[in-house]
Amino acid sequence: MTATPADDPATQLDASSAAESGAPAHTCEHCDSTEDHSHVDERSAVLAYRSAMRATDVLRALIATALLVVAVMLSSGGLLAGAGAWLLATAVGMGVLSIATRTRPIGQSVLLGALVSAAAVPLLALALSQLVGPGWRIGLAAGAGWLVLAGGTEILRNRGLATTLVAHTREGEAARAAVAAGAPTSPWVDWSWSLLTGALFGVWVWLTGELAIAVVTLVPLQVALAALSRRLTHRRA
Repeated sequence: MTATPADDPATQLDASSAAESGAPAHTCEHCDSTEDHSHVDERSAVLAYRSAMRATDVLRALIATALLVVAVMLSSGGLLAGAGAWLLATAVGMGVLSIATRTRPIGQSVLLGALVSAAAVPLLALALSQLVGPGWRIGLAAGAGWLVLAGGTEILRNRGLATTLVAHTREGEAARAAVAAGAPTSPWVDWSWSLLTGALFGVWVWLTGELAIAVVTLVPLQVALAALSRRLTHRRA
């Protein structure tokens, strides 16, 4: 007579062990795995991410509007110079990234571009303080110009990403999967670092206008802050 699975001693032993331990043979309602694991609710993750982007965009717009009004009254030249400094720092970072990707992995290239761009911030602040003039008014206006242009660009970027996240395309699927996996930086982290960088740029303009030699200390400090920001971002992800 042929033995059935129920008559197999190994099967009976496994069932007895499971019954004794009180562990069910199948515990996941989403898949067939019996291992301890979790499932990410992709829809909820995407909705939360888009909501965070909207909130940070509103804050960016409010801050940029207030700073723009103040900066125009203080120094229009400082405002325009600050916006131009942001463009130059961004161009430097993108240029380094473009060159580095020819010989380095993309992750290392992005990091290198971010660090070189950060190193340029105090140097641009020094150049601005020498060309436009020293003083806290110039520093505040320059920081405002940096934040206004950076904030406007980031709002446009976020609106594009928000559209992609709901698109029924391969790009949309990839973006949703990345958000569910926690790959993109939180919008709040991006907003905080952007605000800090703009504020520091304004302070560096004032400081280098009073003491130009301070740039020797500010360059490694800015690079260290950028590296710390990226490390905290990766640890959070």
